[in-house]
Amino acid sequence: MSVGINKVPRWWRDGVVLVFVALATGCTSDVLAPRAGSDEAVEFLSAPTFFQTSASVTGNLVVNGSFEAPTTPLNPGWTQLDAGDPLPGWEIQSGSVDIFRAVFGAPLPNVPHGLQVLDMEGAGPGQIGQLVPTVPGRDYRLSFWLSSNPFCDEAVERLFVLFGDDWNTTIDFQTAGHDLNNMRWEHHEFVVPQNNPVAYIIFASAGAGACGPLIDDVVIVPTVTDTDEDGVPDDSDNCPAVANPDQTDTDGDGQGNVCDDDDDNDGLTDVEEATLGTDPLDPDTDGDGVGDAGDAYPLSDTSPTCAIGGCDSGVPNRVLSDGATFNDLIAAAHTTAGGNHGKFVSAVTKLADGWKKAGLITGRQQGAITSCAARSK
Repeated sequence: MSVGINKVPRWWRDGVVLVFVALATGCTSDVLAPRAGSDEAVEFLSAPTFFQTSASVTGNLVVNGSFEAPTTPLNPGWTQLDAGDPLPGWEIQSGSVDIFRAVFGAPLPNVPHGLQVLDMEGAGPGQIGQLVPTVPGRDYRLSFWLSSNPFCDEAVERLFVLFGDDWNTTIDFQTAGHDLNNMRWEHHEFVVPQNNPVAYIIFASAGAGACGPLIDDVVIVPTVTDTDEDGVPDDSDNCPAVANPDQTDTDGDGQGNVCDDDDDNDGLTDVEEATLGTDPLDPDTDGDGVGDAGDAYPLSDTSPTCAIGGCDSGVPNRVLSDGATFNDLIAAAHTTAGGNHGKFVSAVTKLADGWKKAGLITGRQQGAITSCAARSK
């Protein structure tokens, strides 16, 4: 490793060529221009103040992707690193590179992120690489900013990019119209599937001239697919085809209410419950301890005592095994009697006699129930 003292910075007189281990597609923002023969998209930004508020991405798998380490002194402003020298997060695999922060004390303008950038040529073309963790079968998005030496007469700077075992590309940076105050930083993005638990990303100088590209803010993140555009990624969305940003899942079955035809998982569909008048979000609408699907009376009269008309017998209104209460059966007897008081009293007497024989009520309670039935109108 060496820090320049008595030489003009190589960034000043040379260029940098970039080799990148990458993924394959896309970009967003101001002006998008697909590069011929590639599914890549490129964003061109010329506003010199844009980068002052630029920030790297949360969850970046790349270590030291903005090349802020090691810190380079402001004067002369660059540090040359050779193969084998430490570059946190990275391995300098061949040749040499320069970390640039300033030009003899004057900070570099328009740095995409942080204070420093990487020149892919130090004493000569260099190559760097880093292993990143990946999940087999998942797509990853690689992005980075690219420019070149503004004092170089090379018309085109060439960068080779590789990511994983199966994909690489070469990027040409057109230098026309860029200078120190308008670096014409390009934002490149690629999306590529990975098939192994780790993958190499490699950057290398791919040009033959004395000048090459500068790189900064290297980011690799898993791609996020959100089919229903509800803000929840498909791989964690409990209803990926229908928007449900609140992810409500009443019955906890892993299927969101908006695409679950039985929200309370009681065996009755939401449509059936609408017909019955039961609550599709409550498996036991009447709270009698018998689920709606198996309840003979899912909307039971659960009053505390057995009452007939205005007569309260004081007998506890018990719930039977099929979900019917005493009051449910008495009401059913009244409906069946069709207004015939004698038939109604006879039916209630029969019910009370059966409950007594089953040991559900006492003889006194039986009398109280039949008495209320007889007095009802």
